[in-house]
Amino acid sequence: MVLVADELKKKRAEIGLGIEEMRAQIAVLEQQQAAFDLVIQADEPD
Repeated sequence: MVLVADELKKKRAEIGLGIEEMRAQIAVLEQQQAAFDLVIQADEPD
């Protein structure tokens, strides 16, 4: 039973790392999106 629990803990940790990587990627994409929004606003005629 301990082996199963250890494997589950390992998998959980891997999932946690994946979530953190995705959060970091989301932050980068949100910054890029905000930059595009600024350029679009500056380029649109009033």
